[in-house]
Amino acid sequence: MANQPWLDNPAWSTGKIRSNARSSVKGSWLFAVIWNAVSAPLYWVIPEELAGGNQAAWIGVLFPLVGVCLAYVAVKITFEWRRFGPTVLKLDPFPGAIGGHVGGEVIVDVGFHRDRSYELMLECVRRYRNNEDTREEVKWQSGGPAEASPYGRQTRLAFRFDVPKELPESEQEDTSYHFWRLRMQSDLPGVNLDRNFTIPVYATGENSRRIDADTSAVARESALEQFDLGGGKMPFKVERRGDWVRLFFPMGRDIGSTVGCLVVAAGFGGGVWFVMENAPDVLSWVFVIGLGFFAGVLSLIALFLPFNSLDVRLGEQEIRIQRRWLGLPFMRRWMHLDEVQDVSIKKGSSTTYMGKTTVRYRVMLVLRGDKEVGVAEGLTPLARAEALQSVIKGRLGM
Repeated sequence: MANQPWLDNPAWSTGKIRSNARSSVKGSWLFAVIWNAVSAPLYWVIPEELAGGNQAAWIGVLFPLVGVCLAYVAVKITFEWRRFGPTVLKLDPFPGAIGGHVGGEVIVDVGFHRDRSYELMLECVRRYRNNEDTREEVKWQSGGPAEASPYGRQTRLAFRFDVPKELPESEQEDTSYHFWRLRMQSDLPGVNLDRNFTIPVYATGENSRRIDADTSAVARESALEQFDLGGGKMPFKVERRGDWVRLFFPMGRDIGSTVGCLVVAAGFGGGVWFVMENAPDVLSWVFVIGLGFFAGVLSLIALFLPFNSLDVRLGEQEIRIQRRWLGLPFMRRWMHLDEVQDVSIKKGSSTTYMGKTTVRYRVMLVLRGDKEVGVAEGLTPLARAEALQSVIKGRLGM
């Protein structure tokens, strides 16, 4: 139907949506079998090459190791499927609504326990092809706990997210398209629950009729409670010092990104070594210079990320921002409160691990002339960034 495109998709037409678990089981086993079949000859080739003095053969060891990891993941996903089955999501409203709510309920085949938590993550994702690779870019992300209640011998999970306007709608698969994904995770005895749902979300502006579980509000309130102006169990501090409110982001915040930069830099460095050892001609130096340049840039980033700190002080009349590297002043800026027009949130870096993307957000001061200055960074999930935005706005009297 032209005005209801979600009904054209058989997986969505009833409003009851199965998780991607079954296809994940098949896909993971197919990928693991193909990878291990292709890399199997290396088990015999590598020892022979090393015995012959070809030290570059050590690079080939990575392929069998990756194959072992892929097989482990396939086994893990299979055990999860056998325990929880397909898992069905019933949306309310149907479809999910941009400018309204994305809500619904899931019945999980596990007994109800009051102290057990189920974390949800709603994502708007752009998937696109870059040469032969398929990549994803998270356009928007919001997370929070589901509301759990007993349902016979099972557990009912209810949720409802507030979705901003002007986000992309669900689109048909193409070389570049947008889709919406709901992730569900919980640490359970034996086998953990990990489910993904690809759901229809369109700009209908509809609200839930039966779901009272306001996941977005719970996430915001939980994050806001952490900002007691006395620190807390967070990777940064929010505290009051006399007439000042201080935001302090210490060294050692971006360990994950640092490790990622070092791994890629090491890969480029290994490429430089391999080329110089095996093809030391004039043309090879072009690759050496290019790979060496990227390895150097990534190494510098890896040196900067974990050793820089950000100190922001919000006073009654002025704002002071100081960034340091290894304790040495690196950047300093002072401004009057009258220069600040608004406080906004911007999407920063993102990392993907085991198919799960974590987006980090920045809180920015919007100054006259539409200039922006960062006062908080590396915030995840979005609810934490929104809570800190609320604290800063309150301090600035907005």
